[in-house]
Amino acid sequence: MIEVKGVVPVPAGFRPVRALGPLRWLIKLPDLVVLGLPLVMVAVAVRVADGVGFLLFMTVLIGIVVWIVANSIVRRVAAGQWRKSPTWPLANDWHLDDGGVTITDGAFKLTMKWEAIIAVREERDRFLFHGTPVSANALPIQFLDAGRNQIGDIRALVAKVTAEGRLGRGVD
Repeated sequence: MIEVKGVVPVPAGFRPVRALGPLRWLIKLPDLVVLGLPLVMVAVAVRVADGVGFLLFMTVLIGIVVWIVANSIVRRVAAGQWRKSPTWPLANDWHLDDGGVTITDGAFKLTMKWEAIIAVREERDRFLFHGTPVSANALPIQFLDAGRNQIGDIRALVAKVTAEGRLGRGVD
């Protein structure tokens, strides 16, 4: 069993997670359409009469700017509300073993079997345990004990459950 105690939220470790595989690009399609819209509007504005084309272009441009600002505000408000939650400042304890990954603190306990974890990705400063293609639980590497070689132990455990065919197999 690998135990990591006292994991506290750090902004760098909880940055957004990139989706897995081709889903990453599928999720980006609506953004590409919205960002490509001004180019289409410029083409339309050139073809349409001067007054109407300019008005149409400016309306779309203002709408896109409002959309970008609103998205930024929503993300900041959501992050602020998350930091106000009772569990935000609590340190988490992580337990990784042959059965799966368990995350606990004084208020909750989350257990994920290896079969329910789609993938485990190691980034430069964290391990990501993907429960869905677009979300993951992040274990910041800075909290791992280098003296006990916990990074190597996690890699070995992930390799073992992958070799056994349990990682991402599903719980059906």
